[in-house]
Amino acid sequence: MISAGENDPRCPYRQILQYVDALRGAGGTVETHVYDAGHASQVDDERVTQMRLELDFVTRHTRSR
Repeated sequence: MISAGENDPRCPYRQILQYVDALRGAGGTVETHVYDAGHASQVDDERVTQMRLELDFVTRHTRSR
């Protein structure tokens, strides 16, 4: 699960997309979430959204089969 700020000067979104493509090309499962901010959001609702997405991703991909 990758959350990325559209305006992040440290980790540009285009670079994130290249990383996602490489992970998928290697057979990895990747989900992305893009938010309207820089390197990190300071908006509480956005931070809660990101945490929910991360927990959901981990839950779905680490359950015992």
